[in-house]
Amino acid sequence: MLCVPILWATYAPALRYVFTADVPPDPATLSLVRITLAQLPFLPVLASTLEKVRDADEEKSGATGSMVSAAIELGLYNAFGTALQAWSLDNTSSTHNGFIMGSVSVLVPALATASGERVDPETWIACVITFIGVVVIGLDSISGGDASLSEGALQGDFAALASAVCYAGLTIKASTYAKNFKASDLMATKTLVMLTFMFLWSLQSQFLQADDAFDFVFSSPSVLLAIVYSAYIPGALANYIQLKGQADVRASDAQLIYATAPALNAVVSCFVLGESLTMNALAGGGIILAASVCGVLKTTSKEPERDDR
Repeated sequence: MLCVPILWATYAPALRYVFTADVPPDPATLSLVRITLAQLPFLPVLASTLEKVRDADEEKSGATGSMVSAAIELGLYNAFGTALQAWSLDNTSSTHNGFIMGSVSVLVPALATASGERVDPETWIACVITFIGVVVIGLDSISGGDASLSEGALQGDFAALASAVCYAGLTIKASTYAKNFKASDLMATKTLVMLTFMFLWSLQSQFLQADDAFDFVFSSPSVLLAIVYSAYIPGALANYIQLKGQADVRASDAQLIYATAPALNAVVSCFVLGESLTMNALAGGGIILAASVCGVLKTTSKEPERDDR
């Protein structure tokens, strides 16, 4: 699971690169292209799932139906989160987006408590420390010193926060469903739900009716590479690893591992996109990394307690 935040840290920079290219895409159309690519590796699994749903064996069909219901719920969380983050990245910097997405670290234990999960005091402390780190990093953008922010940055901030809420819900539900179903089965159906959502979003935005709606895909080799990379590496691969890993890790503990993503995102954005990395960013990133490492050490020092999950 340590690979997940590393992969996620390259997601926002890749999308921001595409949005700032000479032929910028509409967020809905870009999301549709990405999720279409992400669906391709899971087509054989999806076909097998559909065959099981039609199976005459009532027990087998019922189990598959339960998996499909779980995947639909995960897909909706993921679809709304992906759409809101894509819209946010069209209006603000990759670094700024990553900072706000760090609020997931606080939202996950809060939602977990609301759903009845017991959260250790150490986990709460680490999450609060993580949020302090996010605030420290965000001071640069609050002061208005980030020249990469657009006029719609405030709306982008709210979209990022709403996206964080969706991803927090996804993290919590993933820990529940990953214990009961295969990661590949969940991914195949979840991605189909996301693809349907993105298609409807694109229709609503009317960009599918424009002849040049998809011109951005082949506007340059580097843009095409960024799109393909974002679809398969921080997209499909990271989500698959997340589902596999969270079969044995509680959502609140998993989020401590994921909390390193904003700091890593800032580093990638600095070197790849040339975005600024100030003392506030370095200090906040250090706080987040420290809290996350402590959380990982706490989790690995304990034997799995299946009865508490």
